[in-house]
Amino acid sequence: NRIALVIGNAAYPVAALANPGNDATAIFDALKNLGFDAELKLNATKADMDAALRRFGGKAEKAEVAALFYAGHGMQINGKNYLIPVDAKPQSERDLKRDLVTLDDVIDDMGNAKVRLVFFDACRDNPLARSFSRGASRGMAAPSEATGTLISFATKHGNTAADGNTRHSPYTEALLSELVNPGGVEIEQMLRKVQQSVKKRTSGRQEPWRYGNLDGIGRAHV
Repeated sequence: NRIALVIGNAAYPVAALANPGNDATAIFDALKNLGFDAELKLNATKADMDAALRRFGGKAEKAEVAALFYAGHGMQINGKNYLIPVDAKPQSERDLKRDLVTLDDVIDDMGNAKVRLVFFDACRDNPLARSFSRGASRGMAAPSEATGTLISFATKHGNTAADGNTRHSPYTEALLSELVNPGGVEIEQMLRKVQQSVKKRTSGRQEPWRYGNLDGIGRAHV
């Protein structure tokens, strides 16, 4: 009754990234080891992402915990956050709904899962933002918050995060170190440790941020 969708987009025609494939594969393995029914998508097109989210949404209707991890490019336009498929080529705001995936839609696809978790390693500088003369802003926007949903950004809204100079981004490396506990990890405690670890590793330049709450659910674990 625990499901996960893991997406790592790196092979962009412009501004390709080094680590999302490594990050997503390692997170997928960690979640499988924790008993999640997980699906992995690497270098996903818009069609790939739509299909994966459709399957994920169907499973989430009966899930206790639904978790999504995304690594790749993301952007905000007029306060709305978007995940960027590897084949996205938006030329104007009219193209956004056809070429990109909104974070709000991703969360909606988690349906009625008791606990909804989003790990969002997509706060890098994004070259697509230069195509929009208005509305595009640095980093990601603060997401809508709801009880039963925890959203963890690799850095606070409005800031950018590092892809990393090693095999994993600083955020994913810290997250992986907390997911190796075979007895399960208390979620909010885990995210506090990830926040402290990334801030220390980056000498304060990057600080992960979480949004939402699990009030009334108790000590939820992954």
